[in-house]
Amino acid sequence: VNLVHPKPTQKNSLALSKLVKNELVSTDTWEAELSKAGQNGKDDEETMSLKGEVWERLLKEGKLGYFALLRNLRNIYTQASPTVLDEVVKQLTDKTKIKNSLVLPFRFLSAYAELEKLLPSVTPKGINFEEDYNSTGLGRILKAIDDAMVISVENLPILNGRTAILSDNSGSMTAKGVGFGRFSNTKTSDIANLFSVLYWLKANNTFVGLFGDRMIAPKLDRTKGIMHN
Repeated sequence: VNLVHPKPTQKNSLALSKLVKNELVSTDTWEAELSKAGQNGKDDEETMSLKGEVWERLLKEGKLGYFALLRNLRNIYTQASPTVLDEVVKQLTDKTKIKNSLVLPFRFLSAYAELEKLLPSVTPKGINFEEDYNSTGLGRILKAIDDAMVISVENLPILNGRTAILSDNSGSMTAKGVGFGRFSNTKTSDIANLFSVLYWLKANNTFVGLFGDRMIAPKLDRTKGIMHN
């Protein structure tokens, strides 16, 4: 609009004016609903509760897109009631939603890493016994992310014969945020390693190597999940 200066009509003059002033904001979005909930809270506890109610309703009504769900898993886990856990897992592993979302695999990696940061705080005194880990529901969500990644690459062809998969882990690949925004904590080498594991999963006779100043061959286990490997 600022470039081409369209001539306003009776229908769009108000909208164009608001757009230029950055006042053209829809109130019918999940972001707007959460913002409103945050403004209505009298204290931190009430704000958290109100936001949790919004997350629960958005999930149950199917109004949260897949990418939005993935990016807000930490907020949903910390703010919403544990009763929505089943719905979260169900939507995360929904094949149709995953394929329609066109989410790239490294987005799952980012979501997984954010939730992993909560592990010391959700178990007594930071000690991660298996029962504590599973009873919090965090383990189920992390597994759902792993399962979703497997579904997301179902369209990759199975590689027959001998396949060498080499992942660059040199210094230039280990800087945080390179190519993914300066505020990103995801390292380019993490993404390279993730893609290596995903292709390894689809190949039947492989050599996987990581290289920097030398080559190392990590031990991978096909009975374990993607994130373990």
